[in-house]
Amino acid sequence: MRDSGFTRQERSFITLMRIWAAAFLVAAVIFATLPDVLLNYLNDIGRVFAGWQSPKAVGGGQFWLVLACSLLVSLSYACLVAQAKPLRNTGYANIVILAKFVSAAGFTAMLFVDSMQFYYLVGAVVDGLIFIITWRFYARAAGSRS
Repeated sequence: MRDSGFTRQERSFITLMRIWAAAFLVAAVIFATLPDVLLNYLNDIGRVFAGWQSPKAVGGGQFWLVLACSLLVSLSYACLVAQAKPLRNTGYANIVILAKFVSAAGFTAMLFVDSMQFYYLVGAVVDGLIFIITWRFYARAAGSRS
């Protein structure tokens, strides 16, 4: 990457936002095209490797699927805006941080309240990691100029 006056932390933040933008778009496509296949596959992983007995994913959640895909596209857009002009738009990462905190907390709650579905555990871990990683990169980039 050419030097454009950004600190090392800001360049790392830009790279992370680009990775998240691509990952969120890929996830939106996967969820839109193979939602039940993905959830059943995750449950099968839990059953095979951890002995986690989860019922098969219930289909018919297309209403929530539309909302999930729109959120993923919105998060991807926020990441693209944040990385394009990080000195001015770093705050767009707050959208990702908030969304991933809420979804990690929601997956954790669903794990214990709804049923012990392995995909709830995977969702809590993945979104929790995205929350922590994004928050750390954001904090480091924001503090790199002070």
